[in-house]
Amino acid sequence: GLYPNFVRRREQLQPALGKPLAGVVAMFRTFAAGTPSTLTIDGRRHKVWIAYVGRGRYYPRDHAPLFRPVMDDGVLDVRMITADESFARLRLLWSVLTGTVATSRITHLSEATRVRIDAGGSPMALAVDGEALAGVRSVEYTVRRRALAYYSPQPR
Repeated sequence: GLYPNFVRRREQLQPALGKPLAGVVAMFRTFAAGTPSTLTIDGRRHKVWIAYVGRGRYYPRDHAPLFRPVMDDGVLDVRMITADESFARLRLLWSVLTGTVATSRITHLSEATRVRIDAGGSPMALAVDGEALAGVRSVEYTVRRRALAYYSPQPR
């Protein structure tokens, strides 16, 4: 999908615009220039602009994932923006402008404990913790509740 390009553009814009606005601008630039990839996600074939899998529930639920309150809830936050529908680019633009991204037919939001993504004949670019990996043909994500130990300083 286009997520690695989206992340790169957002990070370039973030110092000047802040993360939320940089995300919106990066999204428009990425989708204007990009073409969807055909991926099989959990056995279902999709034309995908972005397939995102994050550990834990991210918020806001209806836009780009910006923050997550916990990381050990045993949930994979799965988000896709697909080109399966007619006029998908226009649908995306309209949904962003009207604040209806979460209910658009091109937006798919779900939660899972396991997700498998296959690229089929051509390799995909994959972003893992902000690092882009090229040439990936298949990936499977799994998560377990409370299986991640993490530490943070006590609030003052």
